[in-house]
Amino acid sequence: MEKQHKGFAIFLRKSSPENKEKAEKKPFVPYDKRNEITPLVLFLSIVPQGQEEYIQKLLFQHHANIFFRMRAEGTAHEILSDVLATTNNAKRIIASLIKRDTFQAIKDPIANKFATSPYSAGIALTIPVSSLYGVSAYKILTDKRTLNSEAQKEVIPMNENEYEAIYAIVNDGFSDLVMAAARDAGARGGTIVHARGTGNPDAQKFFGIVVTPEKEMVLIVVKKDIRDQVLAAIGKECGLQTKGQGICFSLPVESVIGLAAQNDSPEEESEEEPAESL
Repeated sequence: MEKQHKGFAIFLRKSSPENKEKAEKKPFVPYDKRNEITPLVLFLSIVPQGQEEYIQKLLFQHHANIFFRMRAEGTAHEILSDVLATTNNAKRIIASLIKRDTFQAIKDPIANKFATSPYSAGIALTIPVSSLYGVSAYKILTDKRTLNSEAQKEVIPMNENEYEAIYAIVNDGFSDLVMAAARDAGARGGTIVHARGTGNPDAQKFFGIVVTPEKEMVLIVVKKDIRDQVLAAIGKECGLQTKGQGICFSLPVESVIGLAAQNDSPEEESEEEPAESL
């Protein structure tokens, strides 16, 4: 086809059915095979009530876009309580998924804060993340500000272990849906923890997310061979793009006590009711 335009001849080639078919058959390559993956860790800090704001500001300054706060209770020694003239052992747990190198940048300021006085003393640690569900969730957590239309429903592997502890952090009221999806994928049981979520205002504006304060965190321990199915099932029902606004990831489990053996063949299963996982 030829089209005349101000003295120039423009040739337009119609796409043939053969070309369309070739484009449609382009093989799918997982995100982690196409991109260099930034390792993630679960950052946990336990501090006295009232000291969590410092940790929050420090995380935001280093581009940690989402974190969660949970209430806890300490077990301070009686002598320490007498010295401080207080019996209030209220604690706060701050949890955030951050880049591994971010912890290297914030550990010294945190240590200095803890050393200021007994009132600000706490602990902080990191646990490596073995996999994460959703490319969009990965980009938000790593603050990668180049969004495109690539496939979002992927499990991004980062480590491998025999057992995995799957965490699903969702809006309040969605934990039952998480457990239903997990059981359909082969998981047995879970533990629910109530928490509050906070998002970095800058990240919320850029990525178009709104972090609802009331959260539920579901912990499920599964064998490695069903990890991806469980993560995908939870992500499909309660992922970041759903009303549950869930972030699903897994952590390595070095050893497990109290889980019933998960046999592959029904003939080998015991007649007794199997114990549920955490």
